[in-house]
Amino acid sequence: MFFVDMFSYAVEFTGMAVGAALLGLPEATLVALYVATLLIVVGRRYREIERYVLPVSLLTPLAFIAEAAVRGWDPSAPLFYASANNQFFFLVAANVGAVVMPFMLFYQASATSRKYALVDSGDRAKASWTSRETLAGAIASQILMSAIMVASTGLDGVDPLSPRQLGSALHRVAGPYSPYIFGIGLLAASFLAYIVIALASSWGAVEALGLRGWSARDLVYALEPLPALIAVLLVPSGSAAYVALELMALSPLVLAVPGVLLGLLAMDRDLMGDLALGGAYRRAYWAALFLLALSGVVALIY
Repeated sequence: MFFVDMFSYAVEFTGMAVGAALLGLPEATLVALYVATLLIVVGRRYREIERYVLPVSLLTPLAFIAEAAVRGWDPSAPLFYASANNQFFFLVAANVGAVVMPFMLFYQASATSRKYALVDSGDRAKASWTSRETLAGAIASQILMSAIMVASTGLDGVDPLSPRQLGSALHRVAGPYSPYIFGIGLLAASFLAYIVIALASSWGAVEALGLRGWSARDLVYALEPLPALIAVLLVPSGSAAYVALELMALSPLVLAVPGVLLGLLAMDRDLMGDLALGGAYRRAYWAALFLLALSGVVALIY
């Protein structure tokens, strides 16, 4: 699981690097943001900071939806497209990885279990509510991903691996401010996601090691992400977008590790009781996990 954590950290640090590049900021910005997260966590100020940063992180998704609405639909464009081109398969894998990230499994499970822990209702009802929330989140993610694809389609002459050129993706609604909206939103979203991942991972590591207290958690929080931070800092600034795509494409393979563990736990009747995964749901779960892992294999090949 340490490898999964490192991968997730690398993804978020790379997102920060791309956001910084869009704003014309140096890579040292990542170090400043890392230190800021330490101060926030040690000072127990996450909830307070979240209230301010979360609305900013929503700026980019809303802008992409507006951009897609303004761009509209081209009736002459094909509804479906497929190609034997290597880049096509690679981008398909990257899109899968962008929607399904490893840490989302753990965050979804912990957030919903905490939300319904004190609700006076049966386990089956809580499981039903959780399923509905997961479905709603999946639909929202697909709407956002579709909006980004619609808004980005037709950017003639733009290199998608160049952060500065990619900043023009919101030019219809933001004009010259497009790179700034894109960059600030990406920085804010990656910043918040990193804190959530690191907090969850550090608490998990502390419990697994049998350690106690906030100081142990803070120490793990500070030290565990450092290898990923150093690795991202060593990547040339102009290659950040390419690295982000590579990480997204490989994400399904990384997802297979916790996915298998969660699947085995979900099928354990001693643990799950009558809510154990079985029948059509079990077959659907393993089939979906296989397809996700397969997209990662495709990324390795192409």
